[in-house]
Amino acid sequence: MDDIILLTACINPGGMPFTVVSDATQRLNQYLLALQFYLQNTTCPIVFVDNSNMDKTPFLEYESQYGSRLEILSFDGNKVKTQGKGLGEMEIIEYALIHSKFNLLLDKHRIVKITGRLIVRNINSLLKCDKWHLYPYKSIVCHVNSDLTFADSRIFISLGSFMNLLVKQKKYLNDTKGIYFEHLLCQQIKQQKTFTFFPFITEPHFEGISGSTGIKYEKPNTSLLYKLRYLNFQMGVQKQIFCENDSCSKRLLFRVICMVITYMSSLLIKILQYKTKELALIFMHKRHKEG
Repeated sequence: MDDIILLTACINPGGMPFTVVSDATQRLNQYLLALQFYLQNTTCPIVFVDNSNMDKTPFLEYESQYGSRLEILSFDGNKVKTQGKGLGEMEIIEYALIHSKFNLLLDKHRIVKITGRLIVRNINSLLKCDKWHLYPYKSIVCHVNSDLTFADSRIFISLGSFMNLLVKQKKYLNDTKGIYFEHLLCQQIKQQKTFTFFPFITEPHFEGISGSTGIKYEKPNTSLLYKLRYLNFQMGVQKQIFCENDSCSKRLLFRVICMVITYMSSLLIKILQYKTKELALIFMHKRHKEG
């Protein structure tokens, strides 16, 4: 199954609450830079959707160069600011599902939803897992926190039919009351009987600036030990969600695979920790002899 990248955008937030990066020119440049990255570093079709009724002129060069692979959509949304930017994000996804030429609701493609100003440096590593069929057909791939209340919406992968279920819950979003997009996404993941949650095998590496805080994302830890700990943690989250869902018996093989991955990552962590301590002792002993 092919992947389609959906880049969500709001070039001119127009006074949206909880938005620190609000300058339209700065945001436009960030969107253009990210779009260029995905066009040059992936082969996926890309749907770029803006909800601030933007001028498409800055994007014409990309449309001319990449042809049918790139679709640029814009509409006059972002009007209900009292509920915050989470609602705007939902409306962008909804607009893409309805209006994209790629017919996203037919589930012929897996949708890779990415916050449009951000660059995911290891995007191809994340997509390889999909191409290798490590994820079930009806799966939701994302990062979920340990208390199962918050799912990272900067990037997540699923079918259009799940995205459609998600946007139908948009009326419950309200940033001012602390009900964010991420809470609703996590809630939908936990309630699913048709779709299976599966974590990213490797942590997404983001480059860019948080629109909410204005903080620049730090360079990721790429050590093998950290990667194994991340995988082990996420598989633990997957187990919790899986066992909360009453469809466990229907996916026994999938559960066994998850258990094997968890066991192997735990074993490798212990081996690496042991080897690290062993090398440290050898080094200290050598220095003591030299002294």
